[in-house]
Amino acid sequence: MPISPITSKTDLVTFSVKSNGSAIKDTYQVLSAYVDRSVNRIPYCEIEISDGSAAKEDFPISDSDTFVPGAKIELLAGYENSNETIFKGIVIKHGIRISPDSGPVLVVLCKDEAVKMTVGRKNAYFQQMTDSDIISKLIGNNGLSADVTATDNPLKEVIQYYSSDWDFMVSRADANGMVVIVQDGKVSVKNPDDETEEQLALTYGYDIYEFDADIDAQTQIKSVQSNAWDIKNQAIISGESSISNLDIGNILSLIHI
Repeated sequence: MPISPITSKTDLVTFSVKSNGSAIKDTYQVLSAYVDRSVNRIPYCEIEISDGSAAKEDFPISDSDTFVPGAKIELLAGYENSNETIFKGIVIKHGIRISPDSGPVLVVLCKDEAVKMTVGRKNAYFQQMTDSDIISKLIGNNGLSADVTATDNPLKEVIQYYSSDWDFMVSRADANGMVVIVQDGKVSVKNPDDETEEQLALTYGYDIYEFDADIDAQTQIKSVQSNAWDIKNQAIISGESSISNLDIGNILSLIHI
C-alpha cells in the first residue's frame, strides 16, 4: 500500500557528496544541489558551492581536483543521516560565478555516464537485427549496462546516418512505443507499464509542497491508419490501430505516483 513521505521521521534533511568514491571535505559549503531525471533524457545534477577569496585572489575548491571534468560524483540525500544515492555521474562542466549581490560560487554540472552516447554523430549499418538488438549494441558500444525489452521481427537493414548513438537509440525505441530510462549508468528501454504498483501517496493539503502537472489532448487521436506498398504482390497494404483502453490517471484531489 502506498504511503505518504511524511509518515517517516523527516525533521532533519541530510545529504552528502562524494567525488571519486570519497566524501568531499566538511569545510565545503554546499549551497544547493539539483537533480533532474526525465524519460528519454540524460539525468543531470547541478551543484553550487561557495568558493573563492577576494583577499587571496584564489578559488581553492575550483583549483583542487575534487570537481575536475571527468571526476565521478555521487549525491546522497535523505533524513536523519539515513541517506540514499539519488544521482551518480561525471563532471562535464566546471565554472565560477561572481555577482555583486552574492559571494563567488563554484557551479558544477554533472551528467549520467550515458552522456557518452550523445558525443559525436556517427554512421552505422545494421543487417538482420531486431530493434532491441540494435539498441543493446549501441548501449554496449559505449560501455554501459543495458536492460532492453526484446522486440520481434529482425529487420533486413537499418541505417544510422549522421546521428549520435543516443538520438538513434531513442528514435528506434520510439518506433516501437518504448521509452528510455537512465539511472547510474544503466540504460533501460522498455514498454510503458500501466500496471506498476503505486509507491507513494500524495494528498493536496497534507504533504504536497509544490506541484505542476497538465494533460495535453492536442495529439490524442482515436485511431491511426497506415498504408504501405507491397512490391512482391504489387498491392497496397493497409492497417489500422485499435483504440487503447489505457487509463491515464485520476485528476481529482487524490494523486498517486
